[in-house]
Amino acid sequence: MAILTVVSGDMVARATHGMFNVASYAPDEVIRGDMLCIASHGLFKLNEIEYFPSLSCNPDADGFSQRPAADPTIRTDFQGGAMLSRPRITKAPRIWSFNYSDLTEADKLILEAYEQAVKYGTSEFYWINPQDGNTYRVRFMDVLKWEYNNNNTGTWKTKVTLIESLV
Repeated sequence: MAILTVVSGDMVARATHGMFNVASYAPDEVIRGDMLCIASHGLFKLNEIEYFPSLSCNPDADGFSQRPAADPTIRTDFQGGAMLSRPRITKAPRIWSFNYSDLTEADKLILEAYEQAVKYGTSEFYWINPQDGNTYRVRFMDVLKWEYNNNNTGTWKTKVTLIESLV
C-alpha cells in the first residue's frame, strides 16, 4: 500500500486492480490504498510509509492506554526538601497499548503479514487512533503474541503496543 500526497494540481487517476477511477483531490490531501497514480497538471510525491491495516473488529475499549515513553523531566532533590526540575527533552514520544480479543483467522493472518512487512519494530507506519481519530506515525514496540480464544468461536487475541516516531 502506498501513500500519495498531491503537491499541486487537482486531478489524479487512481488504478486499483486494473480499474481507473478519476477523482479530484485538494493539494496536500493524503490518499490511501494500493495505487498507480498519474497526475494531470500537477506534481506528486509517493511515500513508502504504510497504514495499519483495517480489520474486521476494533480494538477493545478496556485496556486501551496511552502514556509517554519516558519521563521528560530531570529532577534534582536537595537535602532541605527542595527540588529543582528542568526538561530533559522537548517532546516525549507516546506509547499506545491495546488489545484485540475477537480476531478472525483472516485478521490474524493480515496482522502477521503486516508485522513482517514493516519488519516488526524497524519500519514506521501510519496508525489512526480510534480514540481521537488522529493519525500518528508509529512503529511496533513489541512483537505480537497470539493466544487462541478457547470459547468455540475460533477467534484469536493479541496485544498491540506502538511507539510514536518523532520526525
